[in-house]
Amino acid sequence: MSDEYKLDKLIWTEDDFERINLDSAYVYAYAEQPAKLPAKYWDLLPKPLRGSEAEAKYKANPPTNYWGRELVFDVDYYFRRSDLTGQPQQPSDYTNWLSPATLVFEQADIIEMYINYGASILRTLKRYQKQPAPEDALPGWMWLLTADFGSLRLNATGIKLYFRKQPVISDSFALGFAERGGWSFSREVEE
Repeated sequence: MSDEYKLDKLIWTEDDFERINLDSAYVYAYAEQPAKLPAKYWDLLPKPLRGSEAEAKYKANPPTNYWGRELVFDVDYYFRRSDLTGQPQQPSDYTNWLSPATLVFEQADIIEMYINYGASILRTLKRYQKQPAPEDALPGWMWLLTADFGSLRLNATGIKLYFRKQPVISDSFALGFAERGGWSFSREVEE
């Protein structure tokens, strides 16, 4: 196998869920951050009672900026040879291909979290159909993320995985601090 591999795209979404394999992704940091709620969801939010004075004010001056939240992880994404080439991995070829990445759960609502702090490796990401939501809830999926540090169950409208750099060969399962560009929740990708 060559010493270079280029991903066909550097931003994966829930449409690429079948490609996303978080097993062995090394976690550097995670955070919950505010995020602008896309306008397409505004109609799903609770509104003043119909026929009330508040409803008239709401209609005369509707809000233009709702805020939600995101759950963001800074990881080194581990690629297997079969992830990159579509060819089966041979026992003699366990080259570590890594890329620093930002994993984002959009409009996240954490349901359950069990966390032991310290260095962590992600293990699985599962997606389930979200239960029918109340009238004011956002559409989306229920996600289960397991790791050496524990597990996390959440609802989110979507997921994005930003590969900040193309994969590189590494002797380790984690990139060096300088090699990955430090800790980052950046969504900037290098072509």
